[in-house]
Amino acid sequence: MDAVTLADGARPYARDLAFRRDRLLRALAAGQPGVSVPRAAATVALIDRARAQAPGCVRFAVRAGKGGLSLTPLDWSPRPHHVRRTVRADVVVVGGEIESIVTAMAAADAGATVALVHAGPLGGLTADTGGNLRYFDCIPGTPHPPQQVALFRQGLGMRAGNWVCIPAETDGKIRAFLRRQYAGVALVGTRTYNSLQVGRGAAGVGSITTEEGVRLVGTAMLDAEPEGIVAEKAGLPMSIDVPNLACGLVFDVGGIRPSDWPALRDRARTSAGSILAALGVSEERLVASAGGRSALRQMRQAVRQNHVLANRTYQLGYQALAQGFDFWMHCLAVRGRSADLEWLNTRRCSSGFNVTAPLDQATFNSLSYRLDRTVLQHDHSLTRDAEFAPIRNTERPQLEAYLRWVTGNPALRVRLPAQLYVRRASAAFATASPYGPEDFVDQPATDLWMTYQMDYRNLSPRDAWDEALVRRAWSHGSTRYTWDCRGSSLRSAVPNLYLLNRSSVPMEWYGGLRIVQEMVNTGAAWARERPWAGSS
Repeated sequence: MDAVTLADGARPYARDLAFRRDRLLRALAAGQPGVSVPRAAATVALIDRARAQAPGCVRFAVRAGKGGLSLTPLDWSPRPHHVRRTVRADVVVVGGEIESIVTAMAAADAGATVALVHAGPLGGLTADTGGNLRYFDCIPGTPHPPQQVALFRQGLGMRAGNWVCIPAETDGKIRAFLRRQYAGVALVGTRTYNSLQVGRGAAGVGSITTEEGVRLVGTAMLDAEPEGIVAEKAGLPMSIDVPNLACGLVFDVGGIRPSDWPALRDRARTSAGSILAALGVSEERLVASAGGRSALRQMRQAVRQNHVLANRTYQLGYQALAQGFDFWMHCLAVRGRSADLEWLNTRRCSSGFNVTAPLDQATFNSLSYRLDRTVLQHDHSLTRDAEFAPIRNTERPQLEAYLRWVTGNPALRVRLPAQLYVRRASAAFATASPYGPEDFVDQPATDLWMTYQMDYRNLSPRDAWDEALVRRAWSHGSTRYTWDCRGSSLRSAVPNLYLLNRSSVPMEWYGGLRIVQEMVNTGAAWARERPWAGSS
């Protein structure tokens, strides 16, 4: 693992280093064969020294020199950012996600002054310039706070009953809505959450300063950034006991005609035999490789299990369609090997599509990829990062070619999002009153509750300790799926810092999964409790 995490030129996150340190110490304690004690001790010392010298640094650059490896901080400075202006508010929310915005609105409705710090588009992951997660975690029947209703209906123009089909130009629409209806919510943009400077004292977080020089001072600080960057910078203990889930590719498909939908649902159209014939590949050539045999087996199973559950605004299932694309790509690899196809076919996972269904454009959620390194939400780019060149150069055009073949529609277009959908937490920061067995009930008691089955599709345990972790999670969460969302679950060991992200539901219950509606409801519950009033 050192060859990946600590390779010359690598850019590991502090949480990657924490993971590597943990595994080295476990291996040393267990006397694991093949582990060099001097080398392991030197690596642990290198990691400890780098993190101590750059507290609050999110990411490092690895350099190999004559004296060995060094770790250089990125987006971090030992000197305070130059303060150009100060914004004071009862509540400072860090994060531009739907849950961040709804919570800011709920706090404002409860009488608080609010500042919202965001990197990237408002709407975050659900924005068309974000990760395109149009399929929202809205289980039918779960409640939605009034602020979410207002944001979706008035701000985004979504019709009644639609919770998942989020429109394009999200950022601009949300900004206009907040200007009209919530002028007291101050918006503060920043280039990256990684460079935020968090000032912590005995009374809690005193300030958060952006690299652009905006200093935010608040009575209550809410970390609603997906990865818990503020919690990390505030020095909260970091746990890396989180399952290793694949990242999703949620893509837009434009130019869809009404007549295309029957073809997209037709399992006969996407059968293994049809795809083999279309690409001119024989079954004998395909099954000569282990990857081809596996793809054929999964394709036949997907066709047998294929189903489509249609709603007014979304459709679920499409297992044959999704697996058909994976099969298509394995057939292409038989026709001609390439580095891109090898990269894609060894990492891609497909388990069906959830599809939003507006007029002539839809969003498909999703294909997934098992990646070799940690990827943080809002800190990677499908359009620029060299690692993801196979997705933009080969996967996108082949997705387009495949869907055009399925539908017979040459005008159909595939547009990739700006980033992947990061389903898992790469680290967790314990809250003071986390959810536990008593919270998971058969019947909710409040008007802000959530139900969600633990979803560990496309899991790839990294080692035996990961496997044990997942077994523990399954033993806790395999039967009880409903809980009342409570704001007290967001309290941390820092008196005025609250965590509205994957940390608010502990790993033992939902494995650090990103459950958006749960965070929306919990943020609204937190605002109702008015924690800023009690600590002012």
